[in-house]
Amino acid sequence: MKEINYVQVENDSSDAAAVGYYMSGQSEFSDGMEKRGLIQVVLVVGASLLVMVALGIILGVSFGVSKRNERKLDSLSEYLWIDSDVGMDDIFAIQVLLIHLNNQKSLQQNNLLILSSLSSVHGMTPNATIGKEIIANMLKTNTLSSISKDRSFKIEKGSNFGLKDNLQKFRFEDADWYSNVDQRQTEFLQKTGFALKNQLIDRSKEGEETFHLEPTFSHLNNQVTQLEFLPDNSLTILAIGPLTNIALWIRNNPTKLEMFKRKVRRIVSMGGNSLFNGNRDMEWNYHCDAKSVQVVMQIFSEKFFMIGLDVANEEAISSEQLTNLKQLLFNKKGKSNTASLLSDLLTINPVSCTYDPITASFLIRPELFTFEQVKVNIDLSSVVNSTTEFAGRVYKDSSSSGIQINVANSFNTTMYYNLLHSLFSSL
Repeated sequence: MKEINYVQVENDSSDAAAVGYYMSGQSEFSDGMEKRGLIQVVLVVGASLLVMVALGIILGVSFGVSKRNERKLDSLSEYLWIDSDVGMDDIFAIQVLLIHLNNQKSLQQNNLLILSSLSSVHGMTPNATIGKEIIANMLKTNTLSSISKDRSFKIEKGSNFGLKDNLQKFRFEDADWYSNVDQRQTEFLQKTGFALKNQLIDRSKEGEETFHLEPTFSHLNNQVTQLEFLPDNSLTILAIGPLTNIALWIRNNPTKLEMFKRKVRRIVSMGGNSLFNGNRDMEWNYHCDAKSVQVVMQIFSEKFFMIGLDVANEEAISSEQLTNLKQLLFNKKGKSNTASLLSDLLTINPVSCTYDPITASFLIRPELFTFEQVKVNIDLSSVVNSTTEFAGRVYKDSSSSGIQINVANSFNTTMYYNLLHSLFSSL
């Protein structure tokens, strides 16, 4: 009856009818208004609940995506930061790693090693700006890598000088062998067309620590993230030059140091004299910034893997093996830019397949190496006319001041040659 009266009033155009309905059914009308008000409240509450549910679904989806991305990051084996002084063996090492990374990607392996960051540092190429430029030109010609197409991938410029508080200052340019190697590197850069906008200039042994390297890390989806967002124990640093950049980061970021230590899985360093076969051989990555070696070893200790002259040396590849590799690469020059570049490297400087590439191979085939945990210390200065006491010399120290690190004491040279042959055959 109330519903009929409501319909009648809504459909009757006369004021009398409307007034008559109100006067005759006022109590019913009041009841109806109360019900209508209740219905409106229910509708408002219901709508609010629907909005909340919808928001919950949206947030849930976003959170789910975020968690999926987080799980995806956690499932990756290693993020790789390469810190290089951009000598010819550095270029060879980076190319070897790029071939491996391309092969593992094509095999759709689950445990991926991902090249996430590259930085330059003083050393074989004295100017880090030029080192950065050489790396950029190298990546542009590498058809195997998607990095050159990834605009988010940033090559970081590091320091031109060692730590200022070194007791003595040394430069690669002061070595008696440097001029010959530098001429070969210039020949290689000219042959490959890696034209440099910047010119090499003489530099003093003094320099200001003005740079602030803050590495960013790219991953599978070409997304960029900061160090603090990497999963714990996921970052490998391949240091194939002086350790200055890492030492300066430690000093410049004291409040982030514990976080840095959590993120790093290991630091793999090409450097250091022979520790097991006598220690007379000076190694220049450590010699040119002895203080940074001490700083980094003290912080990372058992996460530090030193691959020194005991295993990373020119004797790792025989002349016959070198000839075979050169022929293999020469036969592929017309098909692959990478093969052409590696062929030129071996032709101009045959030892470019040793030292840094040996160290890089640890990330591909760790079974090539055996390591020994040793307590060591570092000489911070050289003694005049001494062949056994020099800045950067690592020596065994079983005292309480010794730093426990991992030192490579043997290396399977046959397996290393087979690895290179297999990688080059895949080009």
